[in-house]
Amino acid sequence: MTSRTSSRLLRSLKARLYGTSATATSDSSAQLTKQAPRVTKLDNGLTVASLENNSPISQIALVVNAGSRFESYSDAGVTHFLRNATTLSTLNWLDTSLVRAVEESGGNLGCTGTREYMIYSAEALRNQLFESQTAEILRDVALNPLYDAWQVENGTVQQQMVIDIANMIGNPEIRLMEMIHEAAYRDTLRSFIMLFQPDQLKGYHSKMFTNDRMALVGLGVDHDQLVEEGKAYVQGPNRGGSTVTTQKAVYHGDNLRLPSDEPMTHVAVVTEGPSLTSKDLYAVGVLQMIMGTGSHMKYSENTTVNRLELYTYTTLMFISQLLCPYEYIVIKKEFEKKAPRGGENKWDIPREEFSMDQIIGAGNFGKVYKGKMNGKVIAIKISKGEHLSTKEFLAEAEIMKKCQHENLVELLGICTDQKQVFIISEFMSNGSLLDYMKTKKSLQLDAMIGIAAQIANGMAFLESKRIVHRDLAARNVLIGKDKIAKVADFGLARLLPSDQNVYTSRVLDFKSTAPDFNSPVLDFRSPALDF
Repeated sequence: MTSRTSSRLLRSLKARLYGTSATATSDSSAQLTKQAPRVTKLDNGLTVASLENNSPISQIALVVNAGSRFESYSDAGVTHFLRNATTLSTLNWLDTSLVRAVEESGGNLGCTGTREYMIYSAEALRNQLFESQTAEILRDVALNPLYDAWQVENGTVQQQMVIDIANMIGNPEIRLMEMIHEAAYRDTLRSFIMLFQPDQLKGYHSKMFTNDRMALVGLGVDHDQLVEEGKAYVQGPNRGGSTVTTQKAVYHGDNLRLPSDEPMTHVAVVTEGPSLTSKDLYAVGVLQMIMGTGSHMKYSENTTVNRLELYTYTTLMFISQLLCPYEYIVIKKEFEKKAPRGGENKWDIPREEFSMDQIIGAGNFGKVYKGKMNGKVIAIKISKGEHLSTKEFLAEAEIMKKCQHENLVELLGICTDQKQVFIISEFMSNGSLLDYMKTKKSLQLDAMIGIAAQIANGMAFLESKRIVHRDLAARNVLIGKDKIAKVADFGLARLLPSDQNVYTSRVLDFKSTAPDFNSPVLDFRSPALDF
């Protein structure tokens, strides 16, 4: 749980703490002594661990060995609800007062769920973590939830869970990861994080949240103070010794397929990895780096794909052709190539190869027609024929050549046989997102989230290619069948030079600019301030 106010406060504090100052002529600053981690086992069964890093922000986390792998088929998905129930009322706090107390301290409170653990975390300023009751709230949220029926069935938790499930449905990579664990581990690590049955909450919590299955971890906190906090985790009727036995996760291996109408095929070839305690862990980590998991820094020199990754991609392509004999299979988006022709003139299309039908749109540069080419329905954008318009038109086509992506409108070719220039692209049957939203007034939440995710996916690809779109709007997003969304209209797009990370434009909308906007002096009487 993070409020906008607290997030802004922390960002402001961090900005001040990291402010620049004049560099000293000699290094006279005191060096803080590096401290080793400290671990204490309490009499109540709780493990307390801390590391002092002298940070102005203190963080604590309650790690519970109660992840989704411990769910049974009767309560599958209960940890999904627990992860989203951080702000529900507890034994000692109402939900509204709980949220307000954390916000007033400028802190953050949240929960993360994995297949192994539930992790309740809190952070605040060093002098506020314990004084502002943030640590007490963390303890009460994790150990003393009420799970009132009206909150469980009708509260905001259910809404967030619906959004989570919609995100999973609309994200093939998440679904693929779930299927990997289902095929590889079956009855242990295979448990789905996104499914839920909230009626089993209290039973699961009582069974799993025992002191011997929990650890209280602190970063930037005094260890003795954290130990005192840990002693408050007293042995209660629901927190005695655990009777749960952990079933060993045995790797089985299998193949699993999910039929889908999506234009992309996602394939994963996996093998069993080492555990955290294995002596092979570091060797596998080095192997992972060699196989292509390098730096992901934007615009760095290490963004190119190495040779071993190319070989790996070729091998995966061969395997995927055996497993999924579809006409077009893409394993890695960066390798996607869909040019219509070969040779130097692969984008040139003779005028006689396509025909035009009715007008389906118009813009600043010209009109857009619906047409056909080789029996396929296409969209044809025609320039007005003016010199400046033609030049900008061709610049748009050059940008589109670099935009071969599943969520960007695909360029099929260019025709310059006549005075006019024709940009030929794929046809999206449902038109613009603006018109689509007007006609589909009952569009479900999961569909809207899926469309938004696809738009973000396309824009992220443009960013990776250093392309600034500059005109993203609902009218410039096209919708195809099965709610496939693609960003279109690259007339204002610009390619950033390699030595620049910012694009600046001086074009202003003078319809909304005051007459004295360019005046060197503006005061409270200036009409410009009314705008």
